[in-house]
Amino acid sequence: MKTPKHRLLLLVLSTLLLSSCAGNNNNESPTSEEVPSISQETTSEETVSPRFKADFAFSKFKDGGTEISETIVDGLTHYTHTMTKENDNKVQVHSLEVDLSKVAIDAGTAKNASIKFNNTKNVPYQSALDMEEKTGKTVYASLNADFFGSQVVNAFVKDGYVVKSSHNDNGNYDYTNSSSDVPASYPMLFGIKNGVAQVAPILSNDGKDPKEAANKKRYIQASLNYSIKLGSRSIETNNNIRLSSEAIRIAANDSYFDLDISKGLNRASVTAAESVTAVTKLPAPATDHIYLIFGNQDSAGLSFAGKIGVGNTLSITVHSPDGIWDGAETILGCRQEIIRDNEIVSTVSLENTNGCQNVEVPRSAVGVREDGTVVIYAVESLYYGKKSTSEEDPHGVSLPELAEYMSYNNILNGANFDGGGSTQMVLKKARDATPKVVVRSSDTGSSEPLNTRAVMNAILVRSK
Repeated sequence: MKTPKHRLLLLVLSTLLLSSCAGNNNNESPTSEEVPSISQETTSEETVSPRFKADFAFSKFKDGGTEISETIVDGLTHYTHTMTKENDNKVQVHSLEVDLSKVAIDAGTAKNASIKFNNTKNVPYQSALDMEEKTGKTVYASLNADFFGSQVVNAFVKDGYVVKSSHNDNGNYDYTNSSSDVPASYPMLFGIKNGVAQVAPILSNDGKDPKEAANKKRYIQASLNYSIKLGSRSIETNNNIRLSSEAIRIAANDSYFDLDISKGLNRASVTAAESVTAVTKLPAPATDHIYLIFGNQDSAGLSFAGKIGVGNTLSITVHSPDGIWDGAETILGCRQEIIRDNEIVSTVSLENTNGCQNVEVPRSAVGVREDGTVVIYAVESLYYGKKSTSEEDPHGVSLPELAEYMSYNNILNGANFDGGGSTQMVLKKARDATPKVVVRSSDTGSSEPLNTRAVMNAILVRSK
């Protein structure tokens, strides 16, 4: 009896399927393009965080609004989300979703300085140009980060170098006093270590009330330092073991090492070593060099120094008191905590500095989703700077309104950057492409990328 054609076709397909499940006779696995791995697909679906929370209950906005998207480059997408607030004012939230496996996030400064940083302010897009010139990388996006005053406000790390080790501290830990410059929450940091982003305070959150002065004081005074490794040996920097990028006077019996850090602090090469017998003034180290100094009062340090020789390679990495920021290559100071563990923190409604409760303020913020996606936010408001010339200009948001949007946007942990006239977002799709100002500074209302407020540092999205 002849087999019907459709049964014959089913038999062939079944045979092929069984053959593929059993594997090839020559033990060669098919490529992922030919036969996608089901386990990989399932894992990917399980680990990718939804962009928005389903059935979200809005209280500050009327509904979910409308959104358009634009791919800047693979790994970087720009979203423009138009929302209507309860007072009927329109808001546009611009967000950049960053895949750190495809692009990188870095800190921008004047002349791309790290070890030679001297609290020089810079327009964010100029910081992008400075980085491109110094590194050859392409910067696709720039946004202000820390404040615009005379110094960096929060702890700051660039290229693995601790530019500023702790937060400003004027001895006043009362968040209700606006002159104390402390938030109701713990001051937050955004950073990258080993290609993974996090938003966290300088110490691991201990669950204690951040509004109480004694608790806040610990976090304000906590300081970053370095871990120095030579082979299997390691030691931490302190008052007697320190790095210097400037001319410095050292005491009799101190030891110092001249390190070439052109390949990075984590691959510092020892080019000179000396133990001085008298007070000695060391000149400023050469370009891409730094001094490592061991004071004569630290016996453990001097013992470690005795093992270091010219030609050795040291690994010098960031260390924090409880290890939460160990190995960070980039740390940018935020300000108020907004989202923690996927929930809006209770302190948001208590913040009283930087126009937190003002409904017209431009905003800059950053968050990280559970899957590791970084989301960078900017909200324009020319009304804040009285530069608005059209009813079509978007309005700003209060910190509680920003918090609600970030919660809706499924942020696991997020914090506020400096806002107001500092907020400006610039995008471009290639090194030689024309930059586009998508969020104008309320100081100027200008669409020119260099016509905005200068700030101490910026958050940049760049090529790897």
